[in-house]
Amino acid sequence: MKSPEPLPKPKITAAAIAELLTQLRQGSASGATSSETNAALRRVMEIYCVVKAGGVQVQQEAAQAHLTRETANIKAAIAALQGQGADQQITSLRQELADLEQTVHWRLTLLQAIHPDEERVVSQYLSSLEAEFQQPSKPDSRP
Repeated sequence: MKSPEPLPKPKITAAAIAELLTQLRQGSASGATSSETNAALRRVMEIYCVVKAGGVQVQQEAAQAHLTRETANIKAAIAALQGQGADQQITSLRQELADLEQTVHWRLTLLQAIHPDEERVVSQYLSSLEAEFQQPSKPDSRP
């Protein structure tokens, strides 16, 4: 059995979130944010959504359960159609199964890329992040 690859170094740290919050406040005041700020915000939001939905482990378990349940349903539908001249429907169901497997693999890969330290620090900053995200955006004051 192949050993799991080591997790990448966490990109999101407490200092990075504090800096992001500062940049967001300054950016919302001026109406501008940098591409680095946008990339950091995107990463924080990915982790934030996972944390709000129960965390990495819960989401991994949910994805696996979904895959197991839906795979069984699709395979049962295929089995029920076997020998009934429903080749086109069977082909569609096989494609649906392949799409399901690909989507769940993508989701699990995304979840595995979240370092436990990133999950922890985003959890610690949840209230600060939520307070910032709930601020009404200021209209652009430029002409």
